[in-house]
Amino acid sequence: MLLNTAYPVMIVYKLRDPGVKLASGDDVNVVPGADDLCKPSCNTVKVSFDPSVGTDSWQIEFNSASHLPEVILQQTAKGQAALRVDGWIDAAGLKWPAKLSGAQAAASLRRRATRRKRAAVAPG
Repeated sequence: MLLNTAYPVMIVYKLRDPGVKLASGDDVNVVPGADDLCKPSCNTVKVSFDPSVGTDSWQIEFNSASHLPEVILQQTAKGQAALRVDGWIDAAGLKWPAKLSGAQAAASLRRRATRRKRAAVAPG
């Protein structure tokens, strides 16, 4: 699963690979258990793959001001995992996560985004 691989460190550099499918998701401004993330907000990018490439799905929360990922979520047949990115370093002209640590489950983010979306379309 996510925590046992290097893929989360490199995922932002893999988004343009053949077979990668990207979709825009709801913006997030609250990350449960991590009040310091997604300020002022994060833009959600959902990542999936052609079946010949892979079956996992990912969700990346890009900070709307810095344009850098702050939360990386993975969904597999075995379950969900979420990482927060704490800082970035420059190496050889590329940005790399300085520190990855566990974050609350992806479902918490999805529930909050769904509630906000429903509230926005509710009749007033």
